[in-house]
Amino acid sequence: MATLEKIRQRSGILIIVIGFAMLAFILTDLLGSGSSILMGDAANIGKVNGEKIGIEYFNTKLEEKIEIYKNQSQDFALERVSRKQLVDATWDDLVREIILGSEYDNLGLTATTEEVYKEIINNPNIQGAEAFKDQITGQFNPSMLNQYIANMRDQSAGGDENAKEFFKQWIDFENSVKQQVITNKYNTVVSKGLYTPKALAKEDFRQKDQKVSVQYLYLPYSDIPDTEVTVTDEDIKKYYKANKNKFEQKAARNINFIQLSIAPSPEDIEATKSELLGLMADKIQVNSVTNEMDTIEGFASTDNDSLFVEMNSDIPFANRFLKKDEFPTFLDSTMWDAPVGTTFGPYENDGYMNITKIEKILNLPDSVRASHILIAHVGAERAAETITRDFATAKTLADSLFAVIEGDASKFSELNIQFSDDATSKLQGGDLKWFGTGMMTEAFETYCFQNKKGDLGLVRTNFGYHIIRIDDQAGSNRAVRIANLARSIFASETTIKNANRNAANFAGEVRKGEKAFGEIAAEMGYDAKPATNLQIFDENILGLGNSRNIIKWAFDEKTSENDINIFDVNATTIAVVQLSAVLEEGTAPLENVREEIQAKVLIEKKAEILKGRLNDAKNSGGDITTYANVVGTTLRVNNGTYSNINFAGVGNELKVTGVMHALPEGATSEPIAGELGVYILKVTSIEPFADKQFYEDDKMSITTGYRTSIPNQVFPALQKKAKVTDRRHLFF
Repeated sequence: MATLEKIRQRSGILIIVIGFAMLAFILTDLLGSGSSILMGDAANIGKVNGEKIGIEYFNTKLEEKIEIYKNQSQDFALERVSRKQLVDATWDDLVREIILGSEYDNLGLTATTEEVYKEIINNPNIQGAEAFKDQITGQFNPSMLNQYIANMRDQSAGGDENAKEFFKQWIDFENSVKQQVITNKYNTVVSKGLYTPKALAKEDFRQKDQKVSVQYLYLPYSDIPDTEVTVTDEDIKKYYKANKNKFEQKAARNINFIQLSIAPSPEDIEATKSELLGLMADKIQVNSVTNEMDTIEGFASTDNDSLFVEMNSDIPFANRFLKKDEFPTFLDSTMWDAPVGTTFGPYENDGYMNITKIEKILNLPDSVRASHILIAHVGAERAAETITRDFATAKTLADSLFAVIEGDASKFSELNIQFSDDATSKLQGGDLKWFGTGMMTEAFETYCFQNKKGDLGLVRTNFGYHIIRIDDQAGSNRAVRIANLARSIFASETTIKNANRNAANFAGEVRKGEKAFGEIAAEMGYDAKPATNLQIFDENILGLGNSRNIIKWAFDEKTSENDINIFDVNATTIAVVQLSAVLEEGTAPLENVREEIQAKVLIEKKAEILKGRLNDAKNSGGDITTYANVVGTTLRVNNGTYSNINFAGVGNELKVTGVMHALPEGATSEPIAGELGVYILKVTSIEPFADKQFYEDDKMSITTGYRTSIPNQVFPALQKKAKVTDRRHLFF
C-alpha cells in the first residue's frame, strides 16, 4: 500500500481534480434529490414537479457550492460574490437536477462504469498529467491513474483526513463526468428527433434567393402632433379590457424610503483628533508589577515607529519606501524634504484621522538587475501542475539551497538549472534583467531595492520561495518611509442614538396617517425616494444598494400596504421604508398601466387618421404614384430578397414585411399600421427563383443549426413547463 506521502507527492493532479469538480457550477451533481428532507412545507425551500427540496439538504448543497467556488476562485473571504448569488446558483442546480433527472429516468438513460472510465482516460488534462505518465516512454499510463485512485481510496478508508478530502474531490469529479455522459446522451436523443421537411427547406431557400421589388408610401406617426389626438378614459378602459393578457405581471412591491446618515458628527471627529494627539507625548504611569513610575514613549519621541504604529494604529505599518512621484501629494509640500522625526497632523483622509511621521530616509536605486531561483509549492500563484511539494517541503529545500550558495556563490547557476521552478528565467541562469519599482511582487521588490549589489537573500512571496542575488543597481534617488498613525473616524453612540431617534420620529409621523410619506419628508427636510417593481428575489434597491432584508420584509405575508419599518442599511445609513403598493401576480391593475395604455391608444388613433388619408388617396383613383402626390410624400423603392428587406430610412417593419410576402406581383396593399407609421405597398416585380429540386443539403444544414442549440434550449423549455414552487425568499 502506498503511503500518504506518496499520494501527496502526486497531489499536483488534485489541481486537475478540483478543476473538473468545478463543473458542478455547470453540471448537476449526482448526489440525488432523493436525500431531500421530506418533512412539512415549513422545512422545505421549494418543490419541483411535486418533489420537495428540504432546507437541511439545500444547506448541505449550498456549503458544497461555496467550497467549490472558493477553491476555483481563491476568493476565500467571499469578497467577489454575495451569499445570495451562491444560494441562487445552488437552487438552479437542484431544479435542473430534478427536472432533467426525471427526463433521464423516463428514457432509461444511464452511464456505465466503462463509459465514465473511457471519458476520464481520454480527457486531455488527465492524459497530460505528469503523475500518470510512464517515466520511460513519457506516455499516459492508465494503470498509474488506477493506482493513484486506489491509493487515495485506501488511505481515506484508513481514516486519514487529508486522504478523505482528496478522495472526495475525485468522487465529485467522477460524478461530474458521469453526469456529462448522461447529459450528452439525452441531448443526442433529443437532437435525433429533429427533422426538416423538404417543403420547409425549399421555402427557406426561396426566401433567401428570390428577389422582390416594392414601391411604398410611409407616413410616420410623428406627422401628427399628440395635441391633435384625444384619448379618453373610456378609450383606455376599452383597450385594457380587450388586451388584459398583455398586462400580466409577476408579484412585485413598491416602496417609499428616506435615508438618514450615521456619519460621524463634528464632535466625533474632534474626539478622534484628541485621541490621536494624546498618543504624541510621553506618559508617566505606575508599573503594576514594580510599582515604580515608568515612562511610556509617545509617537513623537519613539525610535521604534513601526512597533508603535502596529500597537496603536488602525492601519498597519507600511514597510515601503516612497519615491517623489509616489509620495502623497497633500503631504508633499510639508513632508518630502523634512528630516527624520518630522510629524504632520492630525489631518483627516479617507475616513481616518492621521498623524504622519518621517520614519526613515534612504537613497534607493531607480532600477535593479537580479537573478533568482524559485522554489514553488502546491497552491502558490502560477505554480505548474507538475509541482507536488507542499509548503513545508518547499521551505526546507529553499533553506538548504540558500545555505549551499551562501557557502559557495559559484553554485548559483548549477542549482538554478537543477531546482528553479521559473521555467523562463532558468534558461537565462535565473536572470530577470533590469526592472523598476512596481514591476515585481512587493516582498521581492523590497529586498532588491533596499539591499545592495552582490547581496544574497531568501524571500517568500505568493509565488513561493526566492533565492535572490542582486546583480546590479542603477541610479540613486531620495526615498522616504513614513509611519502613519491612523484612527478610524466612527460615529459615536450619541450620534447613532440621535439618528435612530430621528428615524423613529419620522416613522411615527407617517404612521399617524394624517399626511403622505413624501409630504412629511419634505417638511422634515428629508429626500423621499420611490423604488418600484421590486421582485421577490431582488437583492439590491436603487439608491440603497444591497438591501435584501428590506425586500424580504416587503414580501413577508405579515407586512401590509402602508406599513413602515426602520432598517440599518449599512454602517453609515439608516432607512425608513414604507410599503406603498402590493402588486400580486396576475393582471396588472389599470392604474399601474394607464400611461402605457394611453401611449398605445394614442398610436392607434394616429394610425386611423393616417389610414384615412391614404384611403382617401386611393379612392381618388390612379396608382401608388398618384397616392404619393395626393398625401404629399415621396414614393420609396426597395429591392432585395424576401428574407432581406429593409425599409430605407425606417428600418425593419415585421408586420409590413409579412404583408409583402402575401402580395402577388403587381398587387397594391391596403394601408398597413406598422410600428413607426402607416404604409401602402405595391409589389412591382418578383423574379422567379431557381428551384433546385434537391434540398438534402439544405435540410441537413437547417437541422444541424437546430441541433446545435439543443444544449441551451431544451432545459429552459422543460423548466417553463415544470411546476416549481420557490420559497427561497423565506430563508435567504
